[in-house]
Amino acid sequence: MATRSAGGPRASSSGSRLGLYIDAIKPGITVSNTATAAAAYVFAAQPFSLATFLGLLLGTALVIASACVVNNHVDRDIDAKMARTAHRGQATGQIGATASFVYAAALGVLGLLVLLLLTTPAAAITGVVAWLLYAVVYTLAKHRTPHAALIGNVPGALPPVAGVLAAPTPRPADAIALFALLVAWQVVHFYAISIRRRDDYAAADVPVAALAYGVTHTKRLVLAGAVVFLLAALGLGAFGSAGPVATAVLAICALVMLFTAARGQRKDVDATAWASDVFGQTLVVILVLCAVLVLGPLERL
Repeated sequence: MATRSAGGPRASSSGSRLGLYIDAIKPGITVSNTATAAAAYVFAAQPFSLATFLGLLLGTALVIASACVVNNHVDRDIDAKMARTAHRGQATGQIGATASFVYAAALGVLGLLVLLLLTTPAAAITGVVAWLLYAVVYTLAKHRTPHAALIGNVPGALPPVAGVLAAPTPRPADAIALFALLVAWQVVHFYAISIRRRDDYAAADVPVAALAYGVTHTKRLVLAGAVVFLLAALGLGAFGSAGPVATAVLAICALVMLFTAARGQRKDVDATAWASDVFGQTLVVILVLCAVLVLGPLERL
């Protein structure tokens, strides 16, 4: 039986059953991934279709939410052992297996139908692939291997690919560059989290990289991710549709993140504090990336 929080099951932040079901879709992950899909569509779509955009927005959010519900159900024993996740409905037992299954199925089927009807078959297929990789492959791998984060990076990088593929005339170079950007960003973001939250993961017996290979090795992975992010940003300008201003902005963000990642390789740097700095920078970088993608078409006028 899973270990519960010291005070027993507690309700979500809203104090309501609705709040529990909102928490179950991991709103932060759902919103941020949907935002990258929407921004990528605005970047790639010529001409822009409001109906397709809204369909992509809704369909992507529903598919991601469905995958998160499945992930939360499978991870309920792990989540019950970590302070930051112990309040989730599946972890406390307030959302059972049947409710989780019905909820995830309804969200996923509705999301797929929206993508099929309002976007393109390619975008819908990308959504299905992302769902399978996250809800099944990553969720199961998380319990077994420290490489789970790398596996999870693939579905996490597919929403902007879906955004590009929903465009009337998608450019493969844009999809490839955005996929590489999001994979690299997630390497930096999630390995920083594995260092920052390594005590929580240790308590829950989750074999993240910082525990399996050590903090020093994980810091090198963060540095490698920052390097790849810079190269992918330059690639979006050299081979994709990004103009010189958009490319320059992304490159500056990448260089700042790379400098911080490099600073953390020193032995005298406090790893936890450094990881928190990196984590904060990644949040700014993803916001800038979305803004650049949305405003990028202005350079083509």
